[in-house]
Amino acid sequence: MTAVMVLQARMTSTRLPGKVLRVVKGRSLLEWVIRAGRQVKDIDTICVAIAMGEVNEPIVNEAKRLNAVVVRGSEDDVLDRFRLAAEVTSAHQIIRVTTDCPLTDPFICGEVLKLLKNSGADYACNNEPYSFPHGLDCEAFTRDVLERAAATATKASDREHVTPWIKHHPSVNKSYLHGPGGKVAQWRWTVDTPEDLLFFETISQHLGTNSPNWEEIVEILELHPEYHEINRKSRQR
Repeated sequence: MTAVMVLQARMTSTRLPGKVLRVVKGRSLLEWVIRAGRQVKDIDTICVAIAMGEVNEPIVNEAKRLNAVVVRGSEDDVLDRFRLAAEVTSAHQIIRVTTDCPLTDPFICGEVLKLLKNSGADYACNNEPYSFPHGLDCEAFTRDVLERAAATATKASDREHVTPWIKHHPSVNKSYLHGPGGKVAQWRWTVDTPEDLLFFETISQHLGTNSPNWEEIVEILELHPEYHEINRKSRQR
């Protein structure tokens, strides 16, 4: 069984254009996420699913530099981009992480993938309900349910956001990894605004070369609670 982490990427983010190629401590955000992906247990391949268009060529070049598989597809139909990525990589299970989550935790991703396999579910995630900081979100699903969604989903929002059809269809067997909840579920570690980027740059000064686990970030924030104020006004959920 081949397990593939698929990362969607484009240059045309509305609030922080080109964010995936912003450099922090000598590494692009894309490299931060790919490095984390390569530490996930039982992941066989990293694939970057990039929107078509010349504007996105810098992401193609960076993904190739990092020895990731590159797949090009629709700007808006990201669901079909994932379907194509699964086809090209011969994936049986797919992990979805977005490239604006440079603090992705390899252990959590591995646990979500293990839950998918061990439960026999079609879909597993760690954000139903939200119980980890935003920026640790991870979804895993089977090739079969991905192809069903790609063949069936008709709403533009379902196709843009990849998994809504899977998450809401009653025929899909789902399983959930629950986090600590409480105050940490309100914390924001993703990068979607200039303030989010500054937050990550600030946190990164405390990090080593390996991808941190999420408990390390919690320890940093407990020592420096003022860091929460950097992107406190950024909201996405």
